[in-house]
Amino acid sequence: MKNTTIIFGKRSNLTNFLLQSIKDSLAISILNKKDLKLIGNIENPNIIINQFYPVFNLSKIKDYDKFYKLSLFNLLKILDFFKKKKINKIIYTSSSSVYGFLGNINNLGNNRDLYSSTKLACENLIKNYSQLKKSDYIIARVFNMYGGHDKFSVIAKLLKSIRKKKEFTIFNNGENIRDFINVNDVAAIYSKLIN
Repeated sequence: MKNTTIIFGKRSNLTNFLLQSIKDSLAISILNKKDLKLIGNIENPNIIINQFYPVFNLSKIKDYDKFYKLSLFNLLKILDFFKKKKINKIIYTSSSSVYGFLGNINNLGNNRDLYSSTKLACENLIKNYSQLKKSDYIIARVFNMYGGHDKFSVIAKLLKSIRKKKEFTIFNNGENIRDFINVNDVAAIYSKLIN
């Protein structure tokens, strides 16, 4: 099976849209041995990595071992799985939060900084791995994705507030500026990047 795109992060909102946008794609979990057996014979796959600690649980991190297993160590498992295979292209779903973190390494004061620094570490792993394997790679720092089954974005929270006719609190006097992108658009962009 050539030109197959393997998407890691089976339960991801984005993965559901990628499966619809990218022909010959399948979603798997690095933690599922049946899934790994399924992809064992795929030659020169494209890989999209959406697997990471859920952003909506950031404020509730109690187990740092679990945080790193679901983010950094799962990425290491994915890369180790393909160490003897040729990969056509890797797309890593990073985060725009990396931009706020860059140059601010001494300010690891909250879980957002922990999230950003770990995303940056994962980006560097992808870069290093891809350069060693001579594979193409793309780091996608996605800004404020919304839509689909999203419950975390400010757009989802605003819509929920409207539906329930409840107040919506805006911080910084409403002066923050944000870029938003719909999950359908991200999936369409990834599809073009794969091709």
